[in-house]
Amino acid sequence: MQSFESKLLYEIGERHGTRIVLMGIGNELRHDDGAAQKVIEQLNDCADETILAVDCQGVPENFTSYVKRFKPTHIILIDAVDFGVNPGDFEIFEIQDIESVGVTTHKASLAVMASYLHRETFARIFIIGIQPANSSFGIGLSPDVKKAVNSIVRSLRTVLNCSTP
Repeated sequence: MQSFESKLLYEIGERHGTRIVLMGIGNELRHDDGAAQKVIEQLNDCADETILAVDCQGVPENFTSYVKRFKPTHIILIDAVDFGVNPGDFEIFEIQDIESVGVTTHKASLAVMASYLHRETFARIFIIGIQPANSSFGIGLSPDVKKAVNSIVRSLRTVLNCSTP
């Protein structure tokens, strides 16, 4: 089985000349639904002229103009998604997988927004989905999702050549 980091490298390809947008999607007031915000928060120091990290909260469509102005070659959506595995498991999905394989993000407009951004930017778009344990109202990540966030951050730092602060 291919490692998550290897899959990221495959999706991003050669880092030279890439402009990458990381879009964190979710609601930190719904426990594990805030996982993406934690990823973005830990990667803010990686932002430069080739990497843009955006905390979109629950309204990623409000950031499409901002993303388009950045002229990305790649857009990585990060979100808590229910894909029927153990809490804290995470995977890379193609946008078309969101609707076709039963992955639910509870945000119906995610595939539509991604399609729009692809048409406008021609960027390669994929999603990092994190299986939540608890999406009820409340603050704080479950232990399994917290571990997943740390693993994703480590892998992204490696692939993006962004040193740990």
